Amino acid sequence: MQKQYDKIQYFLNMEEEITFKEFQDFYKEVVNELSTIHQGMDEETLWKALFVVENIISNADGRVKETKVQKRRNIARCPSVCSFMQRILVFV
Repeated sequence: MQKQYDKIQYFLNMEEEITFKEFQDFYKEVVNELSTIHQGMDEETLWKALFVVENIISNADGRVKETKVQKRRNIARCPSVCSFMQRILVFV
């Protein structure tokens, strides 16, 4: 879990966001590690695992919100054909 903890610290200190592929690979790596060590964690490892998992959840939530905003922006840039969709988004 130390490796994943160090990696999330690195990600959090980066200026730019990691790609979805990198995020997905890291998520899978964490899940695999937790499934291997979940019963034998000491307290320090448990806290590090919690930190990593909470950051993954936060990042995933942020990506979902970002995707929704981007979709709305794309529709807003469309010509009048999209005006119908813009009116529908008011209700979403």
